[in-house]
Amino acid sequence: MSATYAEVSFRHSEAVATPKKMEKIAVPSSPACALFERFGSRWALLVLLTLARRGVLRFGELARAVPGGISERMLASTLRDLEQAGLLARKVWPEVPPRVEYRLTPKGESLVPLLEQLLDWAAKNA
Repeated sequence: MSATYAEVSFRHSEAVATPKKMEKIAVPSSPACALFERFGSRWALLVLLTLARRGVLRFGELARAVPGGISERMLASTLRDLEQAGLLARKVWPEVPPRVEYRLTPKGESLVPLLEQLLDWAAKNA
């Protein structure tokens, strides 16, 4: 086990490394920090762009449509984060089996032109 991010304690003259949970560091709040915190994952951007281009999608459709092969666990986590941020809406239909659809909210739609400008910039400066 690597001693990186580990706390080393000495018992009976031998070193034992035990994992230590990473602690959040208090960083002064700024718009740039908030942006990177929200979109620290490439998946959030890819999910937003996929929903912008394809419209309303179900979970399985979204998993197949997101480029790069996102896992179901990562997709669920990303969708939860984006929903909490108010960028996408989740609609559950009372059916068996359950049907869940995802779409961008007006707040999410307002972000799409900016994301597309970033993609254009990245393509020009690659």
